Amino acid sequence: MNVETPDTSPMICELPTAFSSLAARERASAQIQDEIAAAKEVIRSRHQRLNDLSLISRLPPELLAGVFKHLRDQYPTIDISWICSVSQICSRWRHVALECPSLWTNIPFDHPKWAQEMLARSKTAALNVVFDNNARHYRMKNVGGLLISVIKTAALELSRIKNLHLSRNCRSIDMAAVHREIIELLDAPAPFLETAEIAHTNLVNLFAGVSPRLTSLVLSDCSLNSVRFPMVGNLRTLKLLRVCSQASDDNIPVDQFISALCAMNRLEILHVTHSLNNRHIGIPPAQQVAELPHLTEFFMDTLLSNWIFLLDHIVYPTSTRVCATYRGIDSAGKGHDTWYLYSFAEKLGSRVLGPIRSVELRKDGIKAWRSLYTSELAFHSDLEIPLPPLCNFERVVKCFIQSLDLIHLESLNFDCPFSAEFLMTYFGQLSHLATITVGKQAMTFNVLQALVVGLTTSPARPTKLNFLALETLHIEGWDFEERHQAEILISYLKRRKETGAPLSNLIINQCLHVDEGLHVDALRAVVGKVEWDGLSNYTEEEDSEYECDAS
Repeated sequence: MNVETPDTSPMICELPTAFSSLAARERASAQIQDEIAAAKEVIRSRHQRLNDLSLISRLPPELLAGVFKHLRDQYPTIDISWICSVSQICSRWRHVALECPSLWTNIPFDHPKWAQEMLARSKTAALNVVFDNNARHYRMKNVGGLLISVIKTAALELSRIKNLHLSRNCRSIDMAAVHREIIELLDAPAPFLETAEIAHTNLVNLFAGVSPRLTSLVLSDCSLNSVRFPMVGNLRTLKLLRVCSQASDDNIPVDQFISALCAMNRLEILHVTHSLNNRHIGIPPAQQVAELPHLTEFFMDTLLSNWIFLLDHIVYPTSTRVCATYRGIDSAGKGHDTWYLYSFAEKLGSRVLGPIRSVELRKDGIKAWRSLYTSELAFHSDLEIPLPPLCNFERVVKCFIQSLDLIHLESLNFDCPFSAEFLMTYFGQLSHLATITVGKQAMTFNVLQALVVGLTTSPARPTKLNFLALETLHIEGWDFEERHQAEILISYLKRRKETGAPLSNLIINQCLHVDEGLHVDALRAVVGKVEWDGLSNYTEEEDSEYECDAS
C-alpha cells in the first residue's frame, strides 16, 4: 500500500505568523509574491494564446492600424479615452499602436503630459493642431495659458503640421501675451501645411510666404499687414470673414484683392463676407483680370459698387454656383443706386449658364435653378441673391428677372406682393411655365387679375389665354371669401377648360373660408384633380353664424 508523504513545503511546514521571526516572514512573503507573479504570467500567456486564436488576430498590422485610426477619428481631439481601447487590450495591439506614428497625430493640448507623449510617438508624421476655445470644455480652463502652450508647441513642430486650426474668444484671454506667441508661430515657414483656419489674429507675414501645399485658407476676424497670401498657386478654398487691413484699420481694398486672386487660378471655393472696401482706383478697367476656371462656389457679401467692379475683373465658369449679397442701396432705390442695380443685375445675369428652369422669389431673396425645382434642391440653388430689407422689392426683382434667360422656365414659386402687370409682363407669355406656387404673402387678387387678363365670353372677341402651359397651381393662405376670389378662380378655371387648356392639378393649403360644397366641389368640376388639405379655417363665430343661416 502506498503511503502518502506529507507536504513539507514552507507554505505548510513553516507557516509564519505575525509572531514569527522577521527573516521567516520575509522569506514567506517573497515566495508568495514569486508564486503570484508566476500565476499571473501563466494567465497572461493563456490570454495571449486565446487572443492568438481570435479571428481579428489574422488581420495584418497595417489593416489593424487602420481600424485604430478609424476608432480615433470617432472622438474629438480633447477626448483621449480611445487610447485605452487600442493600447491596453493585448500586447499585439499595443505593439501595432506604438509602431504606427500616424495614429498619434491629433494632439490633445488640454492634456499636457499626453500631448508630449503623443508628439514623441508621432515621430515625423504630419500633425493636426486644433484649438477652439469656444468649446464648452475649454471655457472651464485657463484658456489664455492653454492657448499659449498650444502655440509654443505648434511653433516647435510647425515644419510637420498638416492641419492648423486656431480660434479664440478675444474677450476671455490675455490678448497681448497670446498675440506675441501667435505672431511668432504664423510668421514661420510651414512646408507641409495643407489647411489653415485662423480667427481673431493679427497677421504680419503669414507663414513667411512658404506653404506650397496649402489648399484651404479660412480667416475670420483677422487683420492683414498686406493682401499677400502664402504660396497661393495650389489654393483650392479661400474664405475671408470680416477681415481688415492693419494699415488703415479698414477692409481690404478691392483692387488689391483682385491682384491676389490673379495668382489663384486653381481656386474652387471663394467666400468673402464684409472684407472689402470700395477703394478700387489702383486698377484701370480691364487691365487686370483674375481668371478662375475651376471655381464652383462664389459667395460674396459686399457693397454694390464692389460687385460691379469684381464682375468686371473676375472670370469664372457659367456653371459656378453664385450667392450674391449686396449692400449700399437705399430703401427707395432711386438716382445713382438705380444705375448700380441695373448694371449689377445685367453683369451677374450674363454670367449664369442658361436657360433657367426654376425660380423662387421671396422677400428675403431670389433663387434660380438650371434644373426643375425639387425639395432636395431647396438649399442648393445655382444662383442666390439675398436682398436687403426695406428695398423696393418689385423693382429689384425686375432688374434681375430681365437679365436671366427664362424662355424655358417651368416652375415659378413666389411669396411676395407683385402687381398683376408685373406677373403678366414677365411670366404670362412663357410657353413652358407649367407650375406656379403662390404663397401666403402674395396679393392674391393681383394674381387672379393676371390670370384672367384676356378672358372673354364674347364670340366676337376670342379669348387670349395667358399662362397657356400652366398645369399645376398651388395656392397657400388665400381667403376664398375676400373680394369674391373663389368665384373669380372658378370662373377662370372653367374658361380654361372651355378653351381646351384645362388645369391638371390644383393644390389648396391653409386657405381661409373654404367650403367643400360651395367651393371645392365646383373646382373639382373644372380641374382634373383638386388636392385640398381639408381645412376650412372658419372661426367659431363664423361657424355658428353659418349653421344659423343653414337652419
